[in-house]
Amino acid sequence: MPPETTAAAAESAPASAGPTVLVQFLTLGGADVDLYKHRFETRYLPIGRPYVSDHVRTVDGFRWQCRGCGEVGQPALFTTDYLPKELAEARTHANSHASACRSKPRPSGT
Repeated sequence: MPPETTAAAAESAPASAGPTVLVQFLTLGGADVDLYKHRFETRYLPIGRPYVSDHVRTVDGFRWQCRGCGEVGQPALFTTDYLPKELAEARTHANSHASACRSKPRPSGT
């Protein structure tokens, strides 16, 4: 198992009754890229990457997902979760994806 994260919550993608979106970006094709709070388990120390511990802790970090192509943010190898101190990085990555993605919004029900 990688040192970054393990699954801690059932929320893997924003849904109508899912997590609250903090920021939305728009892809070139018109799909939303949602940046939202995400609770997960990590071995990273509170000071952040690359410092790891032998113990797993639960943190309230961030995640983003493109509602068109489905891509999920990836700040480091083997993880899609951003640590609590990485909001600026998550925002930058989500915005960068939106500025290059040509995906249109997915049809309803998919």
